[in-house]
Amino acid sequence: MKKTLNLGKKIIYGSVGVLILLIAGSVWIWKTRQAPLVVLCIGDSFTASGYPDILQNLFETRNMRTRVVNRGINGHTSGEYLTFMKQNDILAKDNPDLVLLMLGTNDVRVDRDHTLTDQFIKNMNEIILLIKKHPGRDGKSPKLFISTILPIPENPPVTFNEESIRRVTAEVNPAIETIAALHQATLVDNYQLFLEVKETLQDIHPTREGYEHMAKNWYRHVVDKLSSNTTPLPVKEKRKAADELTGKIVFQSNRDGDEEIYVMNPKGEEVTQLTSNTAFDGYPVWSADGTKIAFESNRNGSFQIYIMNSDGSNQEKITGGLFENRYPAWSPDGKMILYQSERKNGMQIYAINLEDRSERSITNSWYKSGLPSWSWDGKTIAFTANKLLGWGVYVMEKDGSGVRALDTEGGSCRPRWSRDSSMIAYVSQKGDNKGDIWTMRRNGEGKSRLTSDSQTYDYFPSWNSDG
Repeated sequence: MKKTLNLGKKIIYGSVGVLILLIAGSVWIWKTRQAPLVVLCIGDSFTASGYPDILQNLFETRNMRTRVVNRGINGHTSGEYLTFMKQNDILAKDNPDLVLLMLGTNDVRVDRDHTLTDQFIKNMNEIILLIKKHPGRDGKSPKLFISTILPIPENPPVTFNEESIRRVTAEVNPAIETIAALHQATLVDNYQLFLEVKETLQDIHPTREGYEHMAKNWYRHVVDKLSSNTTPLPVKEKRKAADELTGKIVFQSNRDGDEEIYVMNPKGEEVTQLTSNTAFDGYPVWSADGTKIAFESNRNGSFQIYIMNSDGSNQEKITGGLFENRYPAWSPDGKMILYQSERKNGMQIYAINLEDRSERSITNSWYKSGLPSWSWDGKTIAFTANKLLGWGVYVMEKDGSGVRALDTEGGSCRPRWSRDSSMIAYVSQKGDNKGDIWTMRRNGEGKSRLTSDSQTYDYFPSWNSDG
């Protein structure tokens, strides 16, 4: 009897042990599946100061769960970077799922960094073998992407010459193509890309726009590779097709001969006109709960702010005076509306309380401030201001304090917050002197250009509800 009891205890303890292992294994698998893919960028100054931040922003703005790690080192040749990898064991530290490799420009220098092509090939093969020997989270080596190096300009810096230019096209890039094929890596031809956008190269380095082209080229190859693989790129939330979306889109149109406000479903169907007069009705914005629409109209002489129900009923003017009030922006709780007002002290931002219709100034500065946008967390207001160097995007606390610049290049304006208040979409002319849509993080970092048609002006960005 005693032996039987002891056996029972062993069985029970053993079962508990197995159960614990199963639970632990399930948690590990769940965490592995939930964790973002780690993209490790290795190379010289093109990596160190160039594309990784923009690449991270591309993944984020498209809702893809990745963590881009920048391990670029300025001035490194292939041999110097090989030594760096061995001494610092960056693969073990970062445990990447994907590796983006770009080296070779410093190898064609004519100073002490000069590397013979045979040695360059040997260095690259050793770097790749280190990568291939590293076990990733699933026990497989990281997926490898290798870039050709960029063209050397006709008037290069003193550390490059005509021989450098020849070596890029005749020796180093052909070697990179061969290496990529040998190791079954994905080749990313950034050399050809910059032949098409030569104007974005300064000395040997790209401009900011050039780095954006480079980041998008990496991004396309990564997404193409992963979409053809059985392991999809993790996403925060499945994107919905238009026929799966609900709700309505409010917009402004002059289809009846003057500017009016309409709504439609996400497919562009069931268009309903909400305003109808001979005046200008425009710039409509939803309240957070979707029950009301604020807009601007000059139906009574000067531009003022109006609100109405979502079906167009109960249209009501909420601002007045001899000055113009334009560009409304709801507070997240729906109790206040920000707007731009032209008064004796110039263009400034005001807020009106919808309960008692009292108003107060948010800005009172010597420079122009307007086009406000209230973050969804209720803490911060983004706006457009014109200080000494032209229009730019700024943020401030909800009471108007703590003004700080986020983007003051090329006529930046019209900021709009993402739903989670982590990103700002805005308009800038810095790419081609015509309006394009850009995004950046709420601290002004990670700027990324989304539209690039040099023949058109792109304005009035707006985020969908899931960001």
